[in-house]
Amino acid sequence: MLMLRPLLRYADFQGRAHRAEYWQFTFAQLIVYVLLVAMVIGAVASGKPLAATGGLTVVLLLAVVVALGCFIPNLAVTVRRLHDSGKSGWWILLYAPGLLAHMSLWPIAVTSALAGKNGLSAGGLEAAAANSMLFSLTSAACNLVMLLFMVLPGQTGSNRFGPDPKHSEPDISVFDDERRNARIDDAIARAKSAPGQTRQSHVPVFDFDPRSNGPMITPYGRETQGGASPASSSSPAGWAQPAPSANAPRKSFGRR
Repeated sequence: MLMLRPLLRYADFQGRAHRAEYWQFTFAQLIVYVLLVAMVIGAVASGKPLAATGGLTVVLLLAVVVALGCFIPNLAVTVRRLHDSGKSGWWILLYAPGLLAHMSLWPIAVTSALAGKNGLSAGGLEAAAANSMLFSLTSAACNLVMLLFMVLPGQTGSNRFGPDPKHSEPDISVFDDERRNARIDDAIARAKSAPGQTRQSHVPVFDFDPRSNGPMITPYGRETQGGASPASSSSPAGWAQPAPSANAPRKSFGRR
């Protein structure tokens, strides 16, 4: 199945991946996270603190395992999806502003925690918030560009990253080289200009003579030149017929 192919190609950053492979894998992860959220809601709705705490702990552990297990396959399938549209895998760095936006939230939390204790001014908090907002806007624009890359169809036919994963026609990109094409055309021209070998047509000769004990078709199956008899025609040594015996019985022809 296409949704499991990124797991089978766990850390494969080579080649190409079409849209169905990428989006089926993405939707499969989304379904897993929705199920985990449903488990949390069910644990909290049970009204039992112990069940809610245990359910929340289990769900968080499962979410961490899924996120860590799918991290490298997500990177690999995204790179292969970029290759499918003819782009370098380094375009995946467009996700870097989003990572920086998340990292910029930590100075805000730290500054807010230390503001009351050390009497820090609100200037540091405002500066950290401004940086986080800048990274967030940049991340939104970069994520939109990456979304377009993932949605748009890839290049038809082979490109520099490999054959087309969507179409199954044979790859003939090896014939794109001009010198190779010249050699192929030259070989075809020589084959056409070479004189064809003449081949005699097969003309069987039937012999219905009642006095003949030989075969009804002359040896080697061809007419002899110059009116020669079939017994005197040239034929390979293995095809020569044995001479009839003088005492061989003769079958009557037309008589009873």
